[in-house]
Amino acid sequence: MTKQALLLLLAVLGLQACNNERANAPSNANGVQEQPAAGQKMNIVFFGNSLTAAYQLSPEQGFPALIQQKIDALGLPYTCINAGVSG
Repeated sequence: MTKQALLLLLAVLGLQACNNERANAPSNANGVQEQPAAGQKMNIVFFGNSLTAAYQLSPEQGFPALIQQKIDALGLPYTCINAGVSG
């Protein structure tokens, strides 16, 4: 993935997180949206192939790990989960 594509994706994620906090909040059984508790993180799951799974790279070099580093640097309440599978 090119640096420009990565930066574009990060920008979209950042705008999404900033602009839709209420829209992305978890819902209770009645469909009423609730804000996550202070300090609680929401998950972003990355599904994909070898590119997502960081095939032949260290886990820290994979796309989801790079996104997590940027999220952490911005102080956003998200945790990236790499569910990519090679093969």
